[in-house]
Amino acid sequence: MRGRGTVHECVRRRADDGSVTVFAVIAVTILVMAIGVVADLGSRLHRLQYVQDVARQAARAGADAANVPVSQGGTGAAVNPEKARVAAQAYLSSAGVTGTVRSTATTVTVTASADWTPVLLGLAGVGPRPVTGSSTATLVRVVGGTTR
Repeated sequence: MRGRGTVHECVRRRADDGSVTVFAVIAVTILVMAIGVVADLGSRLHRLQYVQDVARQAARAGADAANVPVSQGGTGAAVNPEKARVAAQAYLSSAGVTGTVRSTATTVTVTASADWTPVLLGLAGVGPRPVTGSSTATLVRVVGGTTR
């Protein structure tokens, strides 16, 4: 004869009711948080690469502001420091990035910076963080395949 079971069996069954639901809610919450962290850190890496690329391109733009009469005269390669600074700053501005430019007679160094704003980590209180990139372009004179 099948009965409903004893009182102890009924109580034991009811104590386990919903335990899978609680586990699933916790597991899904942790999974969503992990995906959010991965996505936000991926977007930070992308922003960092962008800022580094902008710094490289701005340094090249500044180095393109060579002192043409000196360079064409065959006496060496030289950068016009003021033209280099203006050209590099213009590139930074066009890319929507801030930064500093230092130039000498043969080098242009650019440090670019921008803010990275997390999306899901922002919900947890993590605010915008700065990312920076730096690059130096060196103007060299090459004659017959050798640097002089």
